[in-house]
Amino acid sequence: MSGGQTLLVVGGGSGIGAAICQQAQQDGWRVLSMDLVAYPNSSWEHVHVDLRDPLSVTQAIQHVRGSSAVIDALHITAGVSDSTPTSQISSERVNEIFRINVVSAIEVVAQLHDAISDGGSIVLFSSIAASRGGGLFSASVYASSKSAIEGLTRGIAREFANRGIRVNCIAPGPTNTPMLMKASDEIIEQVIDATFLGRLCEPAEIAQAALFLSSNRASAITGTTLHVDGGIK
Repeated sequence: MSGGQTLLVVGGGSGIGAAICQQAQQDGWRVLSMDLVAYPNSSWEHVHVDLRDPLSVTQAIQHVRGSSAVIDALHITAGVSDSTPTSQISSERVNEIFRINVVSAIEVVAQLHDAISDGGSIVLFSSIAASRGGGLFSASVYASSKSAIEGLTRGIAREFANRGIRVNCIAPGPTNTPMLMKASDEIIEQVIDATFLGRLCEPAEIAQAALFLSSNRASAITGTTLHVDGGIK
């Protein structure tokens, strides 16, 4: 794809989402970003959204529909992490994690599905935590929210297949993003040591994989989760 087609990135204000916006724009996509804040000095269109608020999601989708009648690719990268142990986390925080990571993604797909072009693509974002019990951070609640995203991927891939819409998921490994950089130096060193490549992934590398899944080169790939993690020991 690309060549003037439209990509909507939910979470394009930072990290992997911003990297996707940057690379996609270079590749010729028309790019729209939905996020709480705009990426600094970006030239693509920004639509404000607070994923904690269902009304904000609906208003943002209405704005997107007014700006573009057709979405050729939808990437949902936005999310929040939390390493609080299950035995200590509050119900309110669990609800917030699932609200942002899962429910808002369902709302976006549900409210935009008829605007996605036949033969288009959706890319959702999980995490290697989903298959590793929360990983080094033991983030079990976060991991369970990302497991839900992987289940959602297969479900809507089946649901939208009759329109030729491919739906896939990326599970990034340790990536050089603001989310990971909040961790201590010790934790980051442990994370790096746990990879075959001995380094963090860069957001631009995740972006390349995501845009591959929205390209014609991935025309037979749907309903799958692609791990982009530098190799996990």
